Amino acid sequence: MQTRFLYLTRYLVPAVDILLLNLVYVISFYLADLALNRQYVVVGNLLWLFGALLFGMYRQYSHRSLRHFYMGSVGTAALHLLLFCAYLMLTGEAYFPESFVICFYLILSLVFTTARFIRSYVQLLFIRRFYKKKKIAVLGNNRTGRRLAAYVRNQKHLAFYGFINYDAENRSDLSGQLSDLVVSEMRKAAAAGVVDVYVAISPEELAKIPSLMREADRQCLRLKFVPDFASSLAGSYTLSSMGGEFPVITLGED
Repeated sequence: MQTRFLYLTRYLVPAVDILLLNLVYVISFYLADLALNRQYVVVGNLLWLFGALLFGMYRQYSHRSLRHFYMGSVGTAALHLLLFCAYLMLTGEAYFPESFVICFYLILSLVFTTARFIRSYVQLLFIRRFYKKKKIAVLGNNRTGRRLAAYVRNQKHLAFYGFINYDAENRSDLSGQLSDLVVSEMRKAAAAGVVDVYVAISPEELAKIPSLMREADRQCLRLKFVPDFASSLAGSYTLSSMGGEFPVITLGED
C-alpha cells in the first residue's frame, strides 16, 4: 500500500500543482482587472517546471522526505518570482501592473501552503492506517552482520527482526544442503513477515549461495548479499567500482 501511495503522489502532486498554478493565474488577472494573457500563462508554467526540476521537487525520493519537498516548494516559488520578473523586464514589460504580480504571488503562497498542509495531513493519516515497517533479518552473526544490524535498527522505516544463525555448526554440509536449524530459522523469519534477508558471509562461503537461494525462493524471501571481508582481509580496505560496473576491493590506504 505504501508503495502505491508514493507512486500515486509522485504523479498526482505535479498535476495538482500545475492546475493550481493556472487557477491562480486566472484569479490574479481577474482581480487585477486585466485581460488574460496566454503568453504569460505559458511562460509561468515553464518557469515553474524549470524550478521544480532544478530543486528536485518531484523526484521519487522527495515524496518520502517532506522536508525536502517543502524546501523544494519554497525554492521553486522564489525562483519563479525572480525569473518571471526578469522575463517582464527583458520583454519590455517592466511597467506591467504591480497589482497582478502582488495578487499572483500572495494567492500562490496561500494556495500552495494550504495544499502542502493538506498533503501532509493525508500522508499522516495514510501512515497511521496502512504503513508498516519493512522487516529485515541478517544471516550471519559476525562483525559485518552486527554492523549491518546496528544500521537497520537506526532506520525509522525498517524493523530489525533478528539474526539467522550461520555459524560454523549451522552452515551447509559438503553436499550443499542447509542444516535443519538454518532452514527452520528462515521459515520462522518468513512467517514473521520478513521481506529481505541480508546475508553477511565470508567470501569462502560464497560457493554455498545456491542452497540459500533455493530455500529463500521457497519461503518467498529476497536475499541481499553483503560479503564479510572484515573476517578474511587483514588490514584496511576500501570498496569502489570501475566504470559503475565492476566492484573493486583496494587493500591498504590510498
